Amino acid sequence: MTEKVQGLLTTHTISGRLLRAFLVIAVMLTGAGVLAYNSLHTSAATATDALDVIRRDARLSSELSATVAEEIQAASGYLRDGNAEAAQTFRRLMFQTHRITRAMNRQATRESDHIALVAQVDRTLSGVEVTYARAHRYLELGDTVAARREEAGVTTGVRQLLGAIDRLGSLTERQVSIVAADMRREAETRALLVLLVFGGVLILGTLLVGATLRSVNGPLHQLVQHADALSRGAYETRSHTRMPGEFQKIATALNEAGTSLGVLATATAATASELASSSKELSHVSDRIAHTATEVSHVMENVTRGAENQVGMLKQIDAELAANGERALEVREEAGSVASLAQSIEREAMDKRQTIGRAMAVMVDIRTSVQNASRTAESLHGVTEGIAQFVTSVGRIAEQTNMLALNAAIEAARAGDAGRGFVVVADEVRKLAEAAQRAADDVARLTNAITGRVNETVSTMQRSAGLVEEIETVGRDVGTALESITASAERTVAAAANLSQIAALNSTQMASVQLSLSVVAGDAVGHATSAQQANASAQEQSAACQQMSAASQVLHGRSNRLRALVESRGAISATPGHTAEFMTTGRLEVVSGTQDAGPPTRVTAVTPLNNRVLNRAPRLGKTPPGKRHA
Repeated sequence: MTEKVQGLLTTHTISGRLLRAFLVIAVMLTGAGVLAYNSLHTSAATATDALDVIRRDARLSSELSATVAEEIQAASGYLRDGNAEAAQTFRRLMFQTHRITRAMNRQATRESDHIALVAQVDRTLSGVEVTYARAHRYLELGDTVAARREEAGVTTGVRQLLGAIDRLGSLTERQVSIVAADMRREAETRALLVLLVFGGVLILGTLLVGATLRSVNGPLHQLVQHADALSRGAYETRSHTRMPGEFQKIATALNEAGTSLGVLATATAATASELASSSKELSHVSDRIAHTATEVSHVMENVTRGAENQVGMLKQIDAELAANGERALEVREEAGSVASLAQSIEREAMDKRQTIGRAMAVMVDIRTSVQNASRTAESLHGVTEGIAQFVTSVGRIAEQTNMLALNAAIEAARAGDAGRGFVVVADEVRKLAEAAQRAADDVARLTNAITGRVNETVSTMQRSAGLVEEIETVGRDVGTALESITASAERTVAAAANLSQIAALNSTQMASVQLSLSVVAGDAVGHATSAQQANASAQEQSAACQQMSAASQVLHGRSNRLRALVESRGAISATPGHTAEFMTTGRLEVVSGTQDAGPPTRVTAVTPLNNRVLNRAPRLGKTPPGKRHA
């Protein structure tokens, strides 16, 4: 756990920055709390000491005043009643009052006027006690007049003594006021110091939060713009700015996705163009084959009519031998032309089957690339979930900071007036925590926006994969049609060869036609049968050509739709060098990455384009070699 925290403190990541800022604020808040506690503790100790001194002074003053009053009363009672117990009380209280004055003089915090006043009280009290002692002695000697005279003379001293005791109480009250003023000034000074410390903590915390928000909002805004550009089809957009670790991974993934999508879309557009061109050429070839099949059908009809005329004109065989020989030669030549045309159709169909097979392989590779790109885009969800977890951590930190501020406000309220400034600082800390929570919510909303953009990209890739699957289906239909054309062409070649053999046999037997009319009739019937077979084969070939033409038109339409879709998503904006390399070698390697994101990532796209046979079969002499499509 310690190593993990140390790693977070030293890495260039969002969590590391937040943890460092939190530690700085926590340390400063702890220091400010310790300082506030020490200030309050010192103020409380000083107040306690001062109050102890004041309490002792008040107790001694009150005790002195009560003892003096009791002593005077005991002395007067002895003079009035002659009570011996009152005399003993007077002597006992004499020692007690002087003990109190000595205790008052021993106070360490005495001022000069206080010491002088206590000395005056002690002198006056001593004079009064001496006077009362003389009066008591006169009374004991029986001189009542002298005792009364001494008692009357002590009245002035008693008034002076009571006045001095009153001044001593007033002096104590003044000292209480002075001590209270000193304590108030010291409390204000310490409160100002604590307020300054917490103000510094607040300013530094604000700067740290601002710096953290800037370091998060800037890269996040750039990534949102990057994802928005990719969703609009601007696949050449790249992010090269230095970012925190988590954002750097997202930027690298977006750069790789943009490169892969651009190359893939360009290759898809090129393949769609080739499919459209091939389907158009296939449609032209199928039209030519259908036209040739129609001509063959017409020829076979002519052969059939010739055979019927031959059967009907057996009686005129002698007159028509020359005509029959020439007609047999024409039939033989037409059969050779039909065989040559059927072989050309068979070769063209086989060539188209191979071309469509290679196109199907390219479609499979394109579908695989689209699926890989979709999975790469889906992997960005894991990174956005990591950002959401970091935002949750920021929320918890803000909540804890808010609780610390609340506790600080409670402690300050307990301190009373001395903690009033600390309450203001705690409220500012709470506001700062709420600002941090709002910033965390903003980060969460921006993360949700990135997730939405990624989902749109994944949906686009899935639609492209669906179109590729439709093209594969059309390609398989065209392959089936070409197989039918090949079979029909083989049957046409066989029928034409059979017809050529029959024509040769007819030419050979013309010399002996007069010897065997039955043989001539059989040959005529054979000619008619062969012509019907050739006519049926030509009709089958014409139907297969119509099916191939319809399939090629469907393939042409689907290819145009795919190319329009790719161009609408910005496929042509891919890097020209990458497109050229991909179209000529069928292999593309894209290296992406930054200096802070670890080793570069290599993305390789491989297609069977390098095995593609670019030379088409002859187009029945209609297309010169220089006009062939690459």
